[in-house]
Amino acid sequence: MAQLQPFTGQLDPSPAPAAPALQPFTGQLDAATPAAPTVNPVAGFVAGLGRGAKDVIDTGAQLLASGFDKVAGTKEGERVAAMNKVGTDQFKQEFGGSTAADVGRVGGQVLATLPVGGAVGAGVRALGAAGGVAPSVLVPLGEAITSGGLSAQGAGLGIRSAGGAISGGLSAGLADPEQAGTGAFVGAALPGVVRGLGVAGQAIGRTLRGPEVPLGVRQAGQAALDAGFTLPPSQVNPTVLNQALEGVGGKIKTAQQASIRNQDDVNELVRRELKLGPGEQLTPDLLNGIRQRAGAAYDAVGSTGTITPTAAYTRALDNITAPYRRAAQGFPDAAPNPVIAQIDALRSGQFEARSAIDKIRELREMADAAYRRGEKDAGRAFKSGATALENAIEQHLATNGFPLAMLDDFRNARQTIAKTYTIERALNPTTGSVSASNLAAQLARGKPLSGNLETIARAAQAFPKAFQDPAKIGSVTAFSPLDVASTVLAGAAGAGLASLGLPVARMGARAAALSGPIQRALAAAPAASTQPALGVTAARLAIGRGAPVALSNRDQ
Repeated sequence: MAQLQPFTGQLDPSPAPAAPALQPFTGQLDAATPAAPTVNPVAGFVAGLGRGAKDVIDTGAQLLASGFDKVAGTKEGERVAAMNKVGTDQFKQEFGGSTAADVGRVGGQVLATLPVGGAVGAGVRALGAAGGVAPSVLVPLGEAITSGGLSAQGAGLGIRSAGGAISGGLSAGLADPEQAGTGAFVGAALPGVVRGLGVAGQAIGRTLRGPEVPLGVRQAGQAALDAGFTLPPSQVNPTVLNQALEGVGGKIKTAQQASIRNQDDVNELVRRELKLGPGEQLTPDLLNGIRQRAGAAYDAVGSTGTITPTAAYTRALDNITAPYRRAAQGFPDAAPNPVIAQIDALRSGQFEARSAIDKIRELREMADAAYRRGEKDAGRAFKSGATALENAIEQHLATNGFPLAMLDDFRNARQTIAKTYTIERALNPTTGSVSASNLAAQLARGKPLSGNLETIARAAQAFPKAFQDPAKIGSVTAFSPLDVASTVLAGAAGAGLASLGLPVARMGARAAALSGPIQRALAAAPAASTQPALGVTAARLAIGRGAPVALSNRDQ
């Protein structure tokens, strides 16, 4: 074992390394690498466009020179290639690293090569059309080359891919000969890719548009929207957005709110039909007063003398009594229906106009009484008898030289009185509101409606949920039980204060579904134009011919 030596107080005398000597400051810093110059994007893009077009021109010149070399044994091709390289290097030096310049260069190459596919395709198509060589193949192939493979006169995917490969290889090769193969590959794949994207796009479009709406419903919706009604969007245009809005807001609540809005519009359209002022209250007394004023035109007809009814009058009476007579045929001992007697009493070879007017009023009163008793068949029969007399009066006025104004006044009075009865049957006398669903039911039973009454009835037939009677709905609160339930459930699931936003979101969705912009979008009819079709054709050509050039990866 080695023995330790005693410490003598002396350290190892080996010298410490010397510190590097400081150089004197000369007043100059090391030169930094100069920053690349900033290229204006617009200037770079424009320069790139020119360079891209020049690439195509240079390639063509080099190909021609190389071909000349093979014939003449010169070295012109090498000289042209050297000149082309100088131009390319100069562009890189000035605009290297500029995205705008790179984009412009690709764009210039695409624009410069676009005519290539058209020219070559036209030549192939002409060769096939001449009938010399396989016209059934060359004609569609020429079309495929022209369109970059995106169309070929009904030919299959194989010919379109071949045309795309030829067009893509030529176009990309003119921009950069080394990328001809890549361009051909892109051109061959493009028709299949575009077809796949088209199928996927159609599927996505069908999903976004929702199920197809029958033409009749679309027309009814257009008429209802034109009249100013509010419709649940999914019933007219069931797109994903519209269905989502109603799904979040609640279909039942949305339809109820639409019904509340529509009731005011229904009442206003009825007032317009009767030529009443805005907001005037609709009551049975008001309608009776309108009938009495219209009756003045009937009184004027009372002085027009004797009426000789035509065979049409007799047939009308026969049609009214026919159901009752058929019912009585098998039961000869049964008491005759009083309707038969009342209608048969109208049969006469001649009657005075004044008597006819009075009888019309009597029959209408009998009809009203029958309806009040619940005897609808009798009420319809008496009304039909009054209508037969009115038709006989019109015939009398039209064929016996009476003033045309008298005939027009009588017809207008007839229509006005008929409208008041139609409206009265649909009127809630307490609220003063007219039931759109009742008008729809009258139309369904064959009641001849016109004007605003027909518009209301057809809208309520097509969209009954949007024309519910407010009196049957009751009060419509801002929040529904489902709004409250969703808040409670979300809170129980741990949503905390965020659950309080659910009712607000549901209210907002309902408001959006019934808002002006959404309703106007429903009513907007697409404009017929040929421009979209022309635009699509031009875009297809640009894509088919330009994509192989744009998608070829080049390091130039």
